[in-house]
Amino acid sequence: MILRHMTHRHHMKSIVTRGGLSPAFQVDAPEGSIAFEVNPSNDAYRTHFHQLKTDWADGDVVTLEFDGERMQAAGFNILQPEEDTRSQQAERLGLPLGEIGAYAYIRNFVSLDFLTESSREQVSEYY
Repeated sequence: MILRHMTHRHHMKSIVTRGGLSPAFQVDAPEGSIAFEVNPSNDAYRTHFHQLKTDWADGDVVTLEFDGERMQAAGFNILQPEEDTRSQQAERLGLPLGEIGAYAYIRNFVSLDFLTESSREQVSEYY
């Protein structure tokens, strides 16, 4: 299971400095949680994600993909939202609903140790 988190490129320095994602800095998820797209089937949502944000431009979005199985094995509880808001996001972006993966939330600090290999390589650009 892949858990994709999207953030602004300007946040990468603090994410790398902290060594992971902190729920204290997440604004688009329930309080105390970090939002993820589960098993994204394509890059459509990532490609258009900046349109959901004020003052974000194409090219500002950085995706971090985490290994959900490793996280679960380490004791992370991956929470499913009570309400599926994907249809609202799809409508705002003009995308078919199937282009956006399901959402999940984690109520913990998420270490960069759980990144997939391809995301590790991407993050190394910010060191």
